[in-house]
Amino acid sequence: MVTLDQALRAGLTRDELRHLCRSGRWQRLLRGCFVPNAELGDSTRRRARIRAAVVSLGPGAFVVLDTALELHGIAGLRRTAQVHVSVPADRPRHQRHPVPWLTVHQMTADPGEITEVAGIRVTAPLRTVSSRRSPGRSLSGGLGPRLGAESTAHRPISTDGDPEPHPRAARRRRGTGLPC
Repeated sequence: MVTLDQALRAGLTRDELRHLCRSGRWQRLLRGCFVPNAELGDSTRRRARIRAAVVSLGPGAFVVLDTALELHGIAGLRRTAQVHVSVPADRPRHQRHPVPWLTVHQMTADPGEITEVAGIRVTAPLRTVSSRRSPGRSLSGGLGPRLGAESTAHRPISTDGDPEPHPRAARRRRGTGLPC
């Protein structure tokens, strides 16, 4: 994936970038993010989309939920084309044309809950798995109805069968009833 800044620093002009996209040699993924239309494998193209989503949403954006599970290599959920990225809860959401494969969330995360996988900011494995847990649903996706990502992210989190929310994991999440 190539950003607009990288292309301009490499000596391309905006007109040349437009020509590359119109001729089909490059594809625009999101605002300011491009990928050359070389023979890329599905996993490479998918990783480019994920990286483009994080880059285009600006500083503080990070991958969450099912997409974070995928980047960490945690099996269990069916793969979808959807990319889940969060922007900081205290920052206004970008007003942009909807992209069918991109879901933007606003979640809070402590700095220790964010890590990098292949240079992409993503929730840490423990945070990722705890964000996806919900009653009646296993990671295999075989039990219970699929809940919307927002409803899953705001459920109280428990550990080892403890019915009470785990304060560290649930702190500063909207809808948990725990103080910020």
